[in-house]
Amino acid sequence: MRVFILPLLFMSTALPVFSGECASLVPSVCAKTVDQPTPGRKVIKLKPSEAPYKVGDTFPVRTRSLLMDPARYNLKPSDGSWHYYAMGGVVYRVETLSGRVLELIRTPLTAHLR
Repeated sequence: MRVFILPLLFMSTALPVFSGECASLVPSVCAKTVDQPTPGRKVIKLKPSEAPYKVGDTFPVRTRSLLMDPARYNLKPSDGSWHYYAMGGVVYRVETLSGRVLELIRTPLTAHLR
């Protein structure tokens, strides 16, 4: 074990040390200097997108995935005459037989669905 550690110690002293703005060996990865910590926490805010389908439009149910667990997103369970589909941060309640959009649902819990 000591045989492997000793060469690593010598190699670490041979590497160049950059004392400039960045502590990385690759300057392109330095976004900020090491001395400046990021202030506060970062919050990602999603802009409400324009829904491509309105109430009454025909929704492309064959090309979109069915939302399988509506309780996870605080939505009421489907009774079979309609189902939920998600697209672009919007959940669509779609009638099963006709494929017509019955309701658009936007909540913070569903904003990440694509």
